[in-house]
Amino acid sequence: MCAVLLTISLVFLGILIWRNEYVYMKRSQMQVKILKRSHEAIEKGEEWRKYYIAFDDVSYNDMVLKFWRPAKFFYRGTILEDEV
Repeated sequence: MCAVLLTISLVFLGILIWRNEYVYMKRSQMQVKILKRSHEAIEKGEEWRKYYIAFDDVSYNDMVLKFWRPAKFFYRGTILEDEV
């Protein structure tokens, strides 16, 4: 019984470590895209903060711990939907 629990715990830990790396990569890529879009908005004289507000609405922890959901799920219906 103890060996089964240990195995399950190790598998879960492995999933969390993999998911953490995945979320870090996706959010880093999004930050680069947001920076580019916000600079374009500033040059056009448009509102640029909306990109950062939409990005900050989803926490890093939520994205890591809800590993059964793809990254696109978290930004569905926002202006960042096509950035993920």
